Amino acid sequence: MGNDIEREEINDLKRRLGRLESALGKLFSVADIIPGRRARFSYDAEVRKFIEESMWELSLDDMAAEALAKFGEHRAPSRAAIGRHRTRFRDGLKRLLS
Repeated sequence: MGNDIEREEINDLKRRLGRLESALGKLFSVADIIPGRRARFSYDAEVRKFIEESMWELSLDDMAAEALAKFGEHRAPSRAAIGRHRTRFRDGLKRLLS
């Protein structure tokens, strides 16, 4: 029973975050709130969109594997690049919301 409540709360938070990301995306790019040097893939709109949309759904390993399969070796970001991007995004989002 407790797991069902936790799962509902997690799903509710994911839905809220999705709506927030959607609203923020209309105002500016996610890359605008991430401090520091941009990853190479952030200049590739299709790859960036894939990473940002799957950031909350997939693990780093799954994102890296799917990106490799979808975009090929030359366009797909590494697992480490995806991890850095996700960490910077979360930190930027926390600063924005605090």
